[in-house]
Amino acid sequence: NTIPTYAAVILSIGLPLVVMWITEFAKKMYFAQYPKQRFTTRLELCGTKVASISPFVRNLYMLTVVFTYGYLTTWVLTEVAKNFVGELRPHFLAVCQPSLDCTTITSLEQYNSYQLPDLNYTCNNPDTTAVREARRSFFSGHTSPVWFGFGWLIMYIHVSWSWRHLGIVGHLLQTGIAVLGFYIGYTRISDFHHHWHDVLVGGIVGAIIAFVTFKFILNWRHYDPKFLPHTVSNRGKSSLTQSDTNHDYNQTANF
Repeated sequence: NTIPTYAAVILSIGLPLVVMWITEFAKKMYFAQYPKQRFTTRLELCGTKVASISPFVRNLYMLTVVFTYGYLTTWVLTEVAKNFVGELRPHFLAVCQPSLDCTTITSLEQYNSYQLPDLNYTCNNPDTTAVREARRSFFSGHTSPVWFGFGWLIMYIHVSWSWRHLGIVGHLLQTGIAVLGFYIGYTRISDFHHHWHDVLVGGIVGAIIAFVTFKFILNWRHYDPKFLPHTVSNRGKSSLTQSDTNHDYNQTANF
């Protein structure tokens, strides 16, 4: 494994969460310099006010919970596909060590005959866990969560970072994240752990779940970049327009 499983998990979970949390803290400190007029989100249970939550806490809660939900959804779909669809990995023969007589093989078709449903053979490898894992190629369990986490992070940077102040830095970071995601997918093919279509489908599934959860479940209209711990005036240091200051910050969370 060029990219071990634990490294893929750390990258797909840790990197997005760290970037999102650092960004939210940075926004909180940056906008604290403007004239302060505090506002909160009302948390209601059955029509009764339970607590008032600051937008900063609300943003962190929404981002973390919805991201976790999407990640778990990706993991469940990946495990379902691996267990019900399966498919042999490219290195299955090396892991299985089948009880076949290879001395009479004269063509590639005969060499691949171990894939025929009517051929009976026994795996000589005593490690049953490794043999079972070698039958779980479709689809890539590295690519799907990595592309969920990286896809989510790319969209978050796109809507949350201020391009006026950061210039091309945000675009470079997005490009670097995408390149890293492609590289992880390529290593699964070069390591002979997956076929190319396993990696392709895994990346598509992860990216689609990232888009759906970010666009529709998180609902970015309820997580507005202007929804900050303090309202921002168009006087003094502020460079925002008056339309920015008139943004509706009244939110109620009903359960």
